Amino acid sequence: MTDAENCSRCIWSHDCKGVYETLGRAEGSSVVTKALAAFLLPILVFIICLVLMDKVLSGIVAQASVRIMLGVLGSLPVVFATVFGVAALTRRLGSGKHACQSKETHD
Repeated sequence: MTDAENCSRCIWSHDCKGVYETLGRAEGSSVVTKALAAFLLPILVFIICLVLMDKVLSGIVAQASVRIMLGVLGSLPVVFATVFGVAALTRRLGSGKHACQSKETHD
């Protein structure tokens, strides 16, 4: 599919440059912190929990494969709680309106 075909179906094709300029001027918080919280924080929490579970289980379970399985299964609830906690926190701290929502209407 070519750009001309994409543009012919777009409702903004007559004012494409203006739309991108408006999006470029949109005010709002940076998405870097949200991206870090959404992607890197759960991975970091999982790794930390996995290491801690391995240290705790090393004196209890002798087989390494069972220790790894129990560590993963024990770390998953903590990661899910972290994901849901971060999501709830960002919803509570958010203003309720996205920064890219324009005040003007286009007919």
